[in-house]
Amino acid sequence: MGDSQMNIEQLASRDAGMLSSLSTNTRTLLNEALDSLLRERISALRIASAAAIARMQPVPTVVDYGIADVLGLQRLLDETTHRNDQLGISPDRVAVRRVAERASSD
Repeated sequence: MGDSQMNIEQLASRDAGMLSSLSTNTRTLLNEALDSLLRERISALRIASAAAIARMQPVPTVVDYGIADVLGLQRLLDETTHRNDQLGISPDRVAVRRVAERASSD
């Protein structure tokens, strides 16, 4: 990976504030989508691994299927949710504050 490229987790953590501003419904949907994506990638890895073993070829790794990236995104989403809960900040208030900050910086 070159210097100009970033993995999914690096891109997401660069603007973790955006995750903080998501509504509860959006967070739930995103979490379910990530769970589904993770299941699909694990299933694809199992199938590819079985095929590689049958052909006596190198077995693919979790890195090849981006499983660590999906887990990283789930962790980042969970951390921002937990941090907001600890601070007593609702996602809607975070969104309003971020919009106000952007408007004042323009």
